[in-house]
Order: sequence, then C-alpha cells, then structure tokens
Amino acid sequence: MKIVEYAGDKEDFVLAKIIRTSFDADTACHLGADKRDGPSGYHNGELLKRVKQDPDLSLYLLQENGIIGLIVANPSKHQICFFCLDPDFIGKGVGTLAWQLFEKRFPVDYWILETPAYSLRNQRFYEKNGFKKIGEKWYSKDLSYIYQKKF
Repeated sequence: MKIVEYAGDKEDFVLAKIIRTSFDADTACHLGADKRDGPSGYHNGELLKRVKQDPDLSLYLLQENGIIGLIVANPSKHQICFFCLDPDFIGKGVGTLAWQLFEKRFPVDYWILETPAYSLRNQRFYEKNGFKKIGEKWYSKDLSYIYQKKF
C-alpha cells in the first residue's frame, strides 16, 4: 500500500464514491441498513469539491491496486478531517496499515480528529491505534467525540 498526494480531477469519481459508500456503510452498521448519514454534501460530490477548494486541507489517496481510500488532513492544525476507506476493505487491517504509513510520512507531536458518537467501530479503530477520547462536540442533535493521539 502507498499514500500519494491528490494530483487532479481524474480520481474524483472514485473518491466521491468512496466518500459516499464509506459514510453510508458506517451509518448503516450502527443505525440500521436503511439509514444514511454523513457531512453535508458527502452523497453528491459537494464535500469533495469543498475539500479540494480549501487551501488549508490536503487530500491523500490510499492506493493498493487502485484507490481504496483517502485521508483529508489540515496539517498545520494536526487535524484529520476525514479518513474514508472503501467498505470492502474494512476489518482487514488495511485501515491500520494506512494509518501507520500516514504517521510515518507526517511525524508530528499529535493528531486530532472527531468521530460520531454512534460510530463504535470508528472509536475502536482509533483507540486501537493509540488515540484517546479527549472531549465531545454537539452538532444540533448529533454528538461527536474528539480524539487525540500524542507522540
């Protein structure tokens, strides 16, 4: 597996699909097969468009015989905004390997991120990879947990 920086629009269709299916699979896993949820614009490519237009964000592709995921980060704030993996690769150690490669490529003092309170699978993943829950954040009626990993 390798991590490469986003290079151009040719990957957008695949990236938009991974974003949509990743958020939908996570929501369905915890709230029911018919449930769909994610950040504004995740389902129609608008989220990807906003990420690409934000000069503070960096987009990295996870590649293993094609694109299988992505990490969106704000390196100056040590913030992981999105870590999306094609659902076909979840539970196979790919996310852990991707995170380890990302850590090695970007050695910093800490990383911080949020994940929905209902997403127990995400919480287990981050805790297994050394993150600690350090707070909570409410969005209207939805609760997210804030995680941090210090080095």
